[in-house]
Parts: sequence; structure tokens; C-alpha cells
Amino acid sequence: MTSHLPIAPLEAALLFEDSLPRPLLRLDPDQVLAPLNAALAGLCPPFRELAPATGLHFGNDTLQIHIEAAPAPLDPTVFQAALSPPLLAAMQPDLVNAVAVHQAALHLQVSLADSFDLKLQDQALFDLCLRVTKIALTCLTEFAMPRAVYWGQSEQLFEGTAFVDLARDDFPLPLFVQPGFFQMMRQRGTQNATGVRALGSAHLIGKHVEFSDDPQPMAKSYRACLQFVAHCRAAGRVLRDGECFLPDADGDRVTVLHLPPSSTHPEGTVRLTRLENTHGRALFEAPPQAPARFAHSDPQEDWHPPVAATNSNRVLAAFVGLAIVCALAFAVSPGAIRIGALQPNLASTMNQIERELDRDFPDHPKAIGARPDTKQYPLPDHL
Repeated sequence: MTSHLPIAPLEAALLFEDSLPRPLLRLDPDQVLAPLNAALAGLCPPFRELAPATGLHFGNDTLQIHIEAAPAPLDPTVFQAALSPPLLAAMQPDLVNAVAVHQAALHLQVSLADSFDLKLQDQALFDLCLRVTKIALTCLTEFAMPRAVYWGQSEQLFEGTAFVDLARDDFPLPLFVQPGFFQMMRQRGTQNATGVRALGSAHLIGKHVEFSDDPQPMAKSYRACLQFVAHCRAAGRVLRDGECFLPDADGDRVTVLHLPPSSTHPEGTVRLTRLENTHGRALFEAPPQAPARFAHSDPQEDWHPPVAATNSNRVLAAFVGLAIVCALAFAVSPGAIRIGALQPNLASTMNQIERELDRDFPDHPKAIGARPDTKQYPLPDHL
């Protein structure tokens, strides 16, 4: 099994404010199975009904799907990571409230078949699991639109309609990669610099990705992270130290630096840094001692997923987690990425975040809360 891939089942849930809607009370297996297999045609062998202990249970030779109605609220610990971003309550109060008041849920799990050898899981199979989870969850929303959707792989919450819109894309990176924001003790003129962690990116390219603190809008840094993930997947490898890419045709180049594995990110981290005006001058000077780099011969540098191309000066303060749930529409072509708001208040939300950061941290960052950088999946014993 590839070490960066989670071994726990992928989980998701539809949250309802009142009791379960009538269509979900007595779901007929064929009602779910027929549209599910139709939507998955060409991606994997058809699913068939299996005998479940509870709920609905479908499977094929590789994957299994378990759907269970919960007539009571889910355990609050399920949402602990998704609710931990400090400003989430201020920026997305409806989502926080939806979790607090939900009285019923439909819980979904997608996992490898019991007979499948876990060591054989690779990137292509994990990508399939993501697609199957997305499609199955979308099919279930056809029976009743939820107040909120919980997506466990990247620990995100979405409004029901926002999730459906996002899920229309074949492989929606904003669903699989959550933006987490942090600040260091650096400024560019009068502007504070904010960095972005791409939480969940390691599941897609085998490396955690983060964008160095930068005075540009945070949404632009997040978009560059998504562009980098898409570029690496299309190229079949992670860009090496010193290589650059251009997120926007008329924008600045972004350079790549590989950082060694850490306890938080044992798979290693790729740090992206914007170069000013494409002249090769960094926005900030490099630290006196640059982090150790991977040799180009490192096997992880040549990571090759079987996927096709898809449409510090020393830090004086610790990294601070500031993850805001963003519902973004994402469309990929080999040369460009378009990113837009699914929720009308996204642009104003991002602007409000920028204003609050400038107000609260005029001179230096403060500890405003933390969240896990990624979902903590257990790793196999041999890793």
C-alpha cells in the first residue's frame, strides 16, 4: 500500500435539522443501486446488494458501500476537526448551527472490500474511492436535500446545494483539499503575509502542500495550491526542488521547495513560494540555513500516479491554524484553472478574513487556535 493513502474508510454524512425525511426512512436498495450504478458506469464494475447488519450494503470485487440512517444526532466528535477553525463560527455560522441542531443524519462509508488485499491499494484505487463516495453521496441528496454535508476525507462542511454544485465536477479538488491559513512574523510594506496549507493534498500527490506566507489574497494562494496539485497529477510526478510553474498566464512564477518529513507530515512537504514579477526575486529573503532538500533521486520525487491529465528569516512565532471552510467551484484544463464562488458570500468572506487579520495582527501573529493539519488516519505497522 502507498504510505500516503488512508486506510480507514472514507466517511461522509447528510445532516438534517428535523427527523429523517420520509424518502429516507425506508430506502429501497434498488432505488439507490440503479442510479448509483448508472452514475458509475465506466468507472468500476457494478455494485450489487450485500446482506447488511444494518442499513444498506453494496459491494463489488474491490469496494463496498455502507449506508445507514441515524434517527439521532451523530457523535459530536465526528465533527471536531471540521469545526475547529477559529473563525468558522463568524464566517459560516449557518454550517456551525447545522451541526449543532441536526437531529438526524444519513451516514455513508466507502471502503475496500473485505477480501481485497490492503497492500494493493494505489493512487488510482484511492481516486476511485473518492469518486465513488462523491457520486454515492450525490445520489442520496436526490432523495432529500440536507441542511449540511460533512465530507470526512478533508474534514469539510458544505451547504447541501453547494455540495451538489461542487460534486458536478468529475474530480473536484476543492472538495478533497481544504484551505488552512497561517501567519508568520513577516510583512510586505504595510501588508500582513498569510500562508495557506492545502489540507488533504497528500492524499492526491503523496506530499503535503503549503503556500508560503504572502501578502497576496489568500484565495489566490489557495488557487495556486490547487493548480500545483492538478499540474503534478497531469504530469505524473511532483515538481522537483527549484522547478517553477505559472498558476496564471499573466501572474508571477511559483517555485518549489521540498521539506523533509516531519511528525506532522511524514510524507514530506512541498512549499510553494511566489517569485515577484517573474524576475526570479523572492518576496522574502531565504532563511540563513535553508531546510534540507530531497535529492532528485529520492523515489518520492518520481512518484507517478496512474492518472490521466485532468479538465523563513527564522520564524519567531509558531504556525497558527486558521482554516475556513470554502465552497469553491473548480474546473481544470491542461493549461488553466478557473475558481469561483459557489456561495455568494465567498468573496466578501475572504475580504472579511483579510480585514480581521490586518486588524488583529498589525505587528505579530497571536495564537488564535489550532486544528489538526490532516485527518489522523492510522498507518500500517510496517511504515
